[in-house]
Amino acid sequence: MGREDFPTIFIDTIGQYLATQSGWQGEIVWGSHGSQFDLNFLVNSRLNLIFPASMPKKRLMPFVAEYAYHNVALRRFAQKLYINVALAAGFRYLFSHTKVHITKCSGFFESVCILPGNHSIRVINLGLNRCLVIAKKGYGVDKLKNAVSSRQAYPNLPGPEIFEANIVEGWYLEEIIQGLPVDRIGNQTRIKQPLTAAKSFLQELQRDTASLESADSWVEEKFTELDVAIVSLPDCFKARDIRHLQKVKGKLQILTKMGVSSKYQVKIALTHGDYQSANLLVPSSDCSRDVYIIDWEYSSRRCNHYDWFVYGLRSRSSKGLASRIEFLLRCDSAERANQEWYCFANIDQSELRC
Repeated sequence: MGREDFPTIFIDTIGQYLATQSGWQGEIVWGSHGSQFDLNFLVNSRLNLIFPASMPKKRLMPFVAEYAYHNVALRRFAQKLYINVALAAGFRYLFSHTKVHITKCSGFFESVCILPGNHSIRVINLGLNRCLVIAKKGYGVDKLKNAVSSRQAYPNLPGPEIFEANIVEGWYLEEIIQGLPVDRIGNQTRIKQPLTAAKSFLQELQRDTASLESADSWVEEKFTELDVAIVSLPDCFKARDIRHLQKVKGKLQILTKMGVSSKYQVKIALTHGDYQSANLLVPSSDCSRDVYIIDWEYSSRRCNHYDWFVYGLRSRSSKGLASRIEFLLRCDSAERANQEWYCFANIDQSELRC
């Protein structure tokens, strides 16, 4: 909720959905508490949670469980303490950053918790066991379309089931799942099977969707996509951000001209796009599942190795990323063979560079 004008985005997104679905003509007021006839919520940005002011703490705990873990014991104790105090009935107003209320609203939104995301807002209806995912106003529906199309095309994908979707209006309705990200679980034995299951599924998906493309056309396509992405950035990005991205793009073009051979073919497959430990959940209630792989908004056809490198090189963290990449490129075949997160047996050095 930090960098963007989230209050305006929230009001526009939720308001448009309600008006489109039911002809709603009420008002969403950010920063105040309404009457007993309104839907009144509290906003805790530290827990990334917008919740009914009167909802029992027990019902809220599953949505903040991931924040209760830290590998340092003292930090873990402090985080658990904060959650329990911040959501307690007598203290939740004190720890909430603001209030919001919705007038003239009933039905689906009467018993919900709301989770803001990067490109969407999740409205979780506890009574119906359904999660409504709405594309943020001003962010477009491309990411939402990716998530829906990938999951509908591959129904065996280990994630929540989609019950209904309307890409034109920018929303879909999915199953509620409960689980903890593997990076929030301290017991390494407990996450071994989920990680194995996720890796197995990813390998199967890549085998089923693989094809070959010339390096020249593949690189040209990537830069075209980059141009579109830069132009389509939301308003919270400033002119200096755009200039910086264009500068980075120029340097990448120089590097690809130096390192990409026109004779080389790139193996392409459907990829998750954000394959990192926070998106691999260990189910906490469904014993029939080994793992959930969530957040397919960035799914697309890319280089076959893309997801493995995002995961193994911890690319979500820019700190030290260049050093991790340099190490992988410089280590010999024996060292690469010991990398548990991927099998490099049939990959030579030139393929890593592409």
